[in-house]
Amino acid sequence: NWTPIGTTSSPFTGTFDGNGYTISGLTINQASQNIQALFGVTTGATIKKLALKQVNVIGSQDVAGLVGKAIGTSISEVYVSGTIEGNDHVGAIAGGTFSGATSNITNCYSDATVSTRSSQVGGLLGVAASTNVSNSYFSGTVTAPQTDWMRNAAGIISLTEDGNVTMDNVVSTASAVTGGTPHPFVSRGTIAINNSFYRADMVITGTVGNNGGNVLPDVSTQKSLSDFQNGNTYTAMGWDFTTIWTIRANAFPMLLNLRMTTDVENN
Repeated sequence: NWTPIGTTSSPFTGTFDGNGYTISGLTINQASQNIQALFGVTTGATIKKLALKQVNVIGSQDVAGLVGKAIGTSISEVYVSGTIEGNDHVGAIAGGTFSGATSNITNCYSDATVSTRSSQVGGLLGVAASTNVSNSYFSGTVTAPQTDWMRNAAGIISLTEDGNVTMDNVVSTASAVTGGTPHPFVSRGTIAINNSFYRADMVITGTVGNNGGNVLPDVSTQKSLSDFQNGNTYTAMGWDFTTIWTIRANAFPMLLNLRMTTDVENN
């Protein structure tokens, strides 16, 4: 089992530049333990240019591929694939981003299988506060139980915990989102969503808007799978296909600066 870098009493506060390299097969099997990911707790940190391929992470609360708990952390040009499972606060990039300082998640993506045994699971972030998410996407699956409204599951963030969360130029291409309160973007909580779109044929299972959850976005924010496999869609959203992103036929975008050999195919 991997031991996460950074703890509540001694968080990671530095800069980690992956230089485009890949970490493959990160494994954590700690179903009863909180804060499980490559990095446990980060405060004021910077993490960039890293691929985490085929992770297998199992934990309790604040569980992710990259960071369990992030405060005032900048995450950019990161890709996560594999399987991530927890009990609460579960996401591919971060289990949760928390207030105290603003976190920025930009130019990141994941096609992971992300699930919770209880509540709060999002494609990229389990829960979020004081966070800006931009120019990023999720194309995997998100699953929570359907037993009641508290089982939030969303394509990007399951729950926002303050009024200081924004989402700009973000794409939710999850093939399926299942939960007590499912949503293509954010199940529950206040968020400012701008110029963001979701997959029209996404299979959403559960009661959208359950007990005060967020209602479905306007149909104008839907696009087809073929749209999301066309670079013009992202260029129109302001994504950088000169120095950050690239795209190939019948695939979603990839990060140029990551040294990977396989495309992200449709799930």
